Amino acid sequence: MLYVNSWMSADGSVLAVLSPPVLARFVEHHQGRPLDTEAGGVLLGCRRGKHFEVVHATQPLPSDARTRTSFRRDTFGHQEQAVAYWRRSEACVGYVGEWHTHPEGVPSPSWLDRQEWRKLCKRQQPSVPHLAIVVGTSSLYVAQLSVRGEICEMVPAIR
Repeated sequence: MLYVNSWMSADGSVLAVLSPPVLARFVEHHQGRPLDTEAGGVLLGCRRGKHFEVVHATQPLPSDARTRTSFRRDTFGHQEQAVAYWRRSEACVGYVGEWHTHPEGVPSPSWLDRQEWRKLCKRQQPSVPHLAIVVGTSSLYVAQLSVRGEICEMVPAIR
């Protein structure tokens, strides 16, 4: 399975690039078998102006709550990983968003996903846009979360 690594806003003004290790993490945890549970974590990367370069995705932890159709991240463990990565990168790589899987080929965010993303936008300081990615068995759903809580779906940036 191959996931697209470059995404852009509908108007082409924002680009998000996902590194090979991030895509490998998604492949590792996609829900390709009937009993696979949802997985997820945080996205770490760099902001280049209004663009995103995602270089790392934390892996699910044993303390995360996972079922076939839900995922609840244990904030503490993922935050520890994010802080350690930030320190190793000398404050160049930081939190840029969230990811989780869905047991469907072409994923779409649930009502609960959208509600949680809006809450996330309100909690983050400083207020900067973030990414939200849903990993399906065949493709990705990628969205930019605006500082006002708007969910702006991105499209593959095919050249």
